[in-house]
Amino acid sequence: MQSKQPPSVHIDIPAYGRHLSVPMGTLLSQALLAAGIPLRADCGGQGRCGKCTLNIRHADPDQRPGQWHSILACQSRADQPLDVELPAESILDAVGSLNKAAAGVEALPCLFASPGRGLTLALDLGTTTVAGYLCNLGAGKVLGTAAMRNPQGVFGEDVISRIRAATVNLEHLQQLQSLACRAIERISRSLLERAGQSVGRLSEVVVVGNPTMLHLLLGVDPSPLGQAPFTPAFVASRCCPARSVGLALAPQTTLRTLPLVSAFWGADIIAAALLHGLDQTADGAMLIDIGTNGEICLNQAGRIYGTSCATGPALEGAIIASGMLALKGAVDRWQVDQAGEVHYSTIGSHPKRPVKPRGICGSGVISAIASLLRAGMIDPSGRIDTAIARSRFWRGPNGQAHLMLVPAAETEHGRDLMLAQTDIRAVQLAKGAIYTGVQMLSRRAGLTHPDHILVAGTLGNFLDIEDLFTIGMLPGIDRKRIRMVGNAAGGGAVCAAFDPIFLERAEAMAGRIETVDLAADADFQARFVASLAFTGITGA
Repeated sequence: MQSKQPPSVHIDIPAYGRHLSVPMGTLLSQALLAAGIPLRADCGGQGRCGKCTLNIRHADPDQRPGQWHSILACQSRADQPLDVELPAESILDAVGSLNKAAAGVEALPCLFASPGRGLTLALDLGTTTVAGYLCNLGAGKVLGTAAMRNPQGVFGEDVISRIRAATVNLEHLQQLQSLACRAIERISRSLLERAGQSVGRLSEVVVVGNPTMLHLLLGVDPSPLGQAPFTPAFVASRCCPARSVGLALAPQTTLRTLPLVSAFWGADIIAAALLHGLDQTADGAMLIDIGTNGEICLNQAGRIYGTSCATGPALEGAIIASGMLALKGAVDRWQVDQAGEVHYSTIGSHPKRPVKPRGICGSGVISAIASLLRAGMIDPSGRIDTAIARSRFWRGPNGQAHLMLVPAAETEHGRDLMLAQTDIRAVQLAKGAIYTGVQMLSRRAGLTHPDHILVAGTLGNFLDIEDLFTIGMLPGIDRKRIRMVGNAAGGGAVCAAFDPIFLERAEAMAGRIETVDLAADADFQARFVASLAFTGITGA
């Protein structure tokens, strides 16, 4: 006996010219995803972030249309015919200029001309951000860069959520792979169009990323990454036809990935470490790659130690109340003057062509918290001081405390830019994880603290080092020994695209790295808890 199928419900999206028919009871977020319209879901569809807001009205053909009202797509089901409006800020399709590009990418030593070689896309497939670099190997040039939010975020902003989704349902694994492919296609087509090139000219895509991202891209079951003994299904570099994983690119285009080390250490940190010669530097050199997952490596006495820590997506602008990627319109820096007035800078803004703010990127969140700490509006425990911040204090419908940073009249979309108490707590957890990782990896290598530090990742080009010291993310070493290097993983991917020797070095380094499991250390939890306060830590 066949089970009875639920009746269909019609959904009209006039602005897109789309008319959907879905089974009654389908989540609207899933319905739109299946139709190729992924929405933001910074909280993984748990109804907390409010980023998947839709405007809907009931559209029963036998009745007058209902009134428009706002709902969360991840919490609302199609139970009757609907008309849907999609606010631009709810849609996960933005491709913009890449502001987190590797510092000096146009001057990397690997950029030598190789006549007869074609175009390659170097790609950093991050948990939160996908960053692409179009490389002309024949001319020895990087033609352009672009970035977008990883659309896999509809299944959660962290790797554990995505592993869980892929494990529970094989269809979800296929969807996660498809979403990664669509992001790569969108970035490649955008860059090729800008460069006046056709898709048929693209000969190769070189990808770096953490183990989960590469498993999902290749359609490999990631479940072993999420359960003991945490063993990847593969660690060696891969090379295959791009179309074999679902990439709609030219038939001759190949896909190449760099090697992994372990379930927690991927091709992205290997690429970043090699770019800055960590395998050849003096003792005490540390690289910290800050993203949704924080990776740390340290060169000491001929050995390379590596560890990872769960920082969460807050430092990339995700899950933040007013968060966004570091693209045009994002506030990246703040200052609070003695009168309590808040001043800010916006990415892409110029005195003659000002850009109204649209949101706050990861570096902007850290800068805001550091500035508010100095002004006393946030105390060292991370609590908003309502007495000092009273003119900017606001309590939401759920009772949560907020600070209004930019009034609605000054923003592009006409809504206040806010910093929520939960945003501050998320940054505390992230900075505590990084500081504890730095501290414990140094101890494992027999050091009190690293001799010098390179800070890579999403934050790289915009952070003020003093802000990092203010919130207590880094140990108290000489400021001159700390350098921001931008998206080093992306820069490493560029080097891998140009230089075949780089790929050989990547394989060699992967075999040398000694991974350190912080959670297995008896001191980890105590050290982590001790690092959460905003105390401006000055010693290791």
